[in-house]
Amino acid sequence: MNAGATDWCRLGMSVTAEQPVWLRRVTQPGIAVFALMFALESLSRSTLAALIPLQAYAILHQARNVSLAYFAVSITGFCASFVIPLLIRRFRRRWVYTAGVVMLILCAGCLATATFTGQIAAMVLRSLAAASLNITLSLYTLDYIRKRDLVRSEPFKAVMSAASWTLGPALGVYLYREVGHGTAELLSAGAAAALLCYFWYLRMKENPAVAAATRAAPNPFRSVRRFISQPRLRLGWFIPFARSCWWSMFFVYPSIYMVQSGKGEQAGAVLLSAGNAVLFGAFVSEKNAAARRAAGAAA
Repeated sequence: MNAGATDWCRLGMSVTAEQPVWLRRVTQPGIAVFALMFALESLSRSTLAALIPLQAYAILHQARNVSLAYFAVSITGFCASFVIPLLIRRFRRRWVYTAGVVMLILCAGCLATATFTGQIAAMVLRSLAAASLNITLSLYTLDYIRKRDLVRSEPFKAVMSAASWTLGPALGVYLYREVGHGTAELLSAGAAAALLCYFWYLRMKENPAVAAATRAAPNPFRSVRRFISQPRLRLGWFIPFARSCWWSMFFVYPSIYMVQSGKGEQAGAVLLSAGNAVLFGAFVSEKNAAARRAAGAAA
C-alpha cells in the first residue's frame, strides 16, 4: 500500500473491506468518521439556521420579541445542559446521542407547522439537541482519537462543518421560497435521519478502558473561585464566550435586518452563508502556520 493510501486509512478508520471508507463497518473509528458525523449534524442545523429567525420575525412581528424568545430558549438550553451528564450516566451515551438526533428531526417537524407554539418548540428542541450532540460526540472523540491526533482531527472536522454551514443557510431559505414550504425542514430532517442511521451502523461503544468511578464526582462549583483567580483560565473562558455571543448575534439579526431594509429573506441567508465561508480562511491560516513551524524546525 502506498503512503497516500496508508494516510487515508489512518484518517478514516481501521477496517478490512472493499466498501467506501465512509461506509465501512468500524473496528476503530477515526478522524473521517467523526468529521462526517459532525458535517451531517451541521447540515441538519444549518439548513434551518436562517429560516428560524426569519419565521420567528414573521410570527412575532418585532425584533424585540424575537430577542426575548431567543433569550428564553437560550436559558432553557443552558439549564438543560447541566442535566445531560446525568442522563449519560443513567441511560448510556448512545441513547443520549440518539435522543439528540431525534430532537433535530422533531425540530424540523415543529418548524414546518409555522405556528407560534411550533416555532418555540422547534427552537427549544434545536437548543437541547445541540447541547446533547456536542457533549456526547466530544466524549466519543476523546475515546477513539489519540491525543496526538487531535491536532489533525479538529481542523478536518471544522472544514467539514464549515462546508455544511456555508451551504445550509442559503439553501434552506431558497428551498423555502422557491420550492415550497416544508422542503427545507424535510432536508434538515433527512440529514438528521442519515446521521442517525450512520451512527447506529457504526455501533460505537464507550471506551472499556475508562473505569467506572468508585466515588461521587466532586462538586464543580466548589472550584469556581480557584478558576476565577487564574488569569489564563479566565482568558480561556472569555474567548469562547465572546465568540459564542458573536455567532449567536450573527445567526439572528443580520437576516432580520435584511428583511427590514427591504433586501429580502434570501439576501439575509446569503449573508449568513458568506459569513460562515470565512471559516475556511482559518483552516488555510492554520496550514500555513504549520508549514512555517515545520520549516523552522527543519532549519
